[in-house]
Amino acid sequence: MSSRGRTPLYGGVRESSTLYHHAMVNHSNIEGACRFTGGTQQIADALAAKIREHGGTMLVRSRVVALHTEGRRITGVELADGRMLRAKTVISAIHPAETFRLIGPTPVIRKAFRERIGSLPDSYGLFSAYLLLKPGRIPYINRNLYYFAGKDVWKTLFDLEAMRPGMVLLSAQAPDGDPAWCDVVTLMTPVATRPWKAWEGSAPGRRPEAYTALKAAMTQATVDFACARLPELRDAIAHTYAATPLTYRHYTGAPHGAAYGLLKDWRSIMASHIPARTKFDNLLLTGQNLTVHGAIGVTLSAAATCSEIVGTEYLAKKIANA
Repeated sequence: MSSRGRTPLYGGVRESSTLYHHAMVNHSNIEGACRFTGGTQQIADALAAKIREHGGTMLVRSRVVALHTEGRRITGVELADGRMLRAKTVISAIHPAETFRLIGPTPVIRKAFRERIGSLPDSYGLFSAYLLLKPGRIPYINRNLYYFAGKDVWKTLFDLEAMRPGMVLLSAQAPDGDPAWCDVVTLMTPVATRPWKAWEGSAPGRRPEAYTALKAAMTQATVDFACARLPELRDAIAHTYAATPLTYRHYTGAPHGAAYGLLKDWRSIMASHIPARTKFDNLLLTGQNLTVHGAIGVTLSAAATCSEIVGTEYLAKKIANA
């Protein structure tokens, strides 16, 4: 905890000040660098396989356009192609404001609640540069590296006027081949979501030229920033790809591409506190908007959501005996 009373998560997102959250954030993002050899897609593949193993069905490219209700129950989940899905329990992992926008007028949800959820501030976005490296050029770095532009570690947002990052996180993907050498390096820098709103109506691969130019300039600035601190990186780069907040928005549905969901402030915890259980008997929420940010928040909220279905004691025993 600094004198400003904030805890850093990738350079400045405010977070709950409980010791438990502190320990998880510190171990995950500062002291450790947990990675999956072969990438994280295998997690999604394993979860999908387990769902199918238990008789579940995975639907992709199936956009939800409405949640139909009757009293305090969700009676149907309508898809863009007209299909209606029905289930005993509905779980939403998208932004809470987006979830409740799918529900039409109902006395169950008060206007004041909708306005409060819709007005909660989001965290910043991320600009990410993915560097594919030439074989055998950069030894594998089994830790996260944080590079700051100045002494103020809270001033982390990308400065678009100066075209300069405030901070860059360098993280190496666990190698698929020779474990001694890096295959892929990711550079991530916090960026405001506001400058990207002008292009929110466009789609990947069909963005306007102004967007493409800004993306290219930010990629170059981010790479230059990292290479100034790790000079051997520049000649090792074979290909570079980049993702903006709009890229994140396209794949996660987060409003404006906010990388870590709703902003959490330790000075007003209840203002951004959203429980897993809703006013509807069979609608539950989950995801990083509920507890803490990022993958840690997803994990913690998943446990909270599951406990609403199977019971806290049962779930705790299952986890302890796993």
